[in-house]
Amino acid sequence: MTETIGRKPLTETEKKQRDDEGYKNYQKNISTRNQGLSTEDKIKILSKTEWIKSKPSGESPSDKFTRIAKVRMTKTIKSMDRLINLSSGQYKATPEQVKKMVETLTDKVKTLENAFGKVKVSEKQEFNF
Repeated sequence: MTETIGRKPLTETEKKQRDDEGYKNYQKNISTRNQGLSTEDKIKILSKTEWIKSKPSGESPSDKFTRIAKVRMTKTIKSMDRLINLSSGQYKATPEQVKKMVETLTDKVKTLENAFGKVKVSEKQEFNF
């Protein structure tokens, strides 16, 4: 994935320079905010690595969910299609093996439903937001 400003992709050198400048500004801002505060009230200045990991991506939580969920759902559906392909005459499974696979997937779907709250399942074959 290439990070861009406008339409021009950033090089690794440009990304590093941007992060260096951003980190210096971050340190300066925290130092200014900490002036006059007692030791226990001061804000801890993160290491550069911690600071880079904590930077927001710039997208809303809803947009981030949509972007990530679409990729993960596509991978999941493709993986399930591969499992379905095992039902062809080319392979031989016992009824117990099939039952175990279906029960495991059903349990995982129930866990997913519980994680998000009960949702009405759509009849659509294609996944999209």
